[in-house]
Amino acid sequence: MEINNSCERVIDMQRVINARHLGGFVTSDGRKTRNSLLLRTGHLAEASDEDIKTLAETYHVAKIFDLRTSMEVNENMDRPVPGAEPFHVSIIDTNGIIGMNMSR
Repeated sequence: MEINNSCERVIDMQRVINARHLGGFVTSDGRKTRNSLLLRTGHLAEASDEDIKTLAETYHVAKIFDLRTSMEVNENMDRPVPGAEPFHVSIIDTNGIIGMNMSR
């Protein structure tokens, strides 16, 4: 399947915003990223049971990388996805400095 527009990447979720897979992008060597292998979503704090089931059973999510700040994570903890290992990878610290701090 040829992916050539962002509308075709959208994943229909009930309460998770901005969900899409990142397949179909052309790489520097001319190949394409595989469909449904890498997903991006908004936070999962308000995800419905159906949203969680979709991530676990349809997309088989194994790892979740949360790029929010520690404050954002603490204010809105993500709902767990069965079988997925969460990682907090803050790319902006509390002072607004871009860096990388990875924790489980």
